[in-house]
Amino acid sequence: MDTDSGFDDDFLPFRDVINEYYAKDISKKIKSTFKAKCESGKHVASSPPYGYLKDSGDKNRWVIDEVAAPIVRRIFRMTYEPYKAVYDMSKSLSGLKKMKYDKEHEHELAMYENTRADLKMLLSEGERITPKAWRTERERLEKEMPTLRNERARACHDLAFAEVISYNKANLERVEQNEGRQQDKMQSRGKRREEEL
Repeated sequence: MDTDSGFDDDFLPFRDVINEYYAKDISKKIKSTFKAKCESGKHVASSPPYGYLKDSGDKNRWVIDEVAAPIVRRIFRMTYEPYKAVYDMSKSLSGLKKMKYDKEHEHELAMYENTRADLKMLLSEGERITPKAWRTERERLEKEMPTLRNERARACHDLAFAEVISYNKANLERVEQNEGRQQDKMQSRGKRREEEL
């Protein structure tokens, strides 16, 4: 950059516009590439989600991770259980009560059907889903949660404390500014009175 002549400074706004256009153009091209990959059925993530591994023969194909598969199935079962309870309640009702209940729980009933279909695809032959097993697993996981909940509660407390401090600091700064303005006004009024006398 030639700082003596100022040549580059004159064209700086034009270069900024061109660079901004270039960045937007690249962004559009990248988005369209990802969209095309998605529409063709290829994966766009650099690493597969939990429960899958990259196929050693085809990098665009994911295969089920047999080590993580039971955990993923357990997660799906735990998701399925609340919807199953709503579905069972709906089946036990009849007449207007059933219609009212179904209308109030329309989302849960739809989720039950979707989750049930997903589970059927995941389950291997002979594997059974029992509510008792779900409850047992959920209870076991809930026993592990207190330590995480305590840590989260401490973090929330610290965050709230920091927000209060920040709020109080902003208020203190406003008060100090107002006091400064008041003092300036009082001084200017005092000077005017002296000048008038």
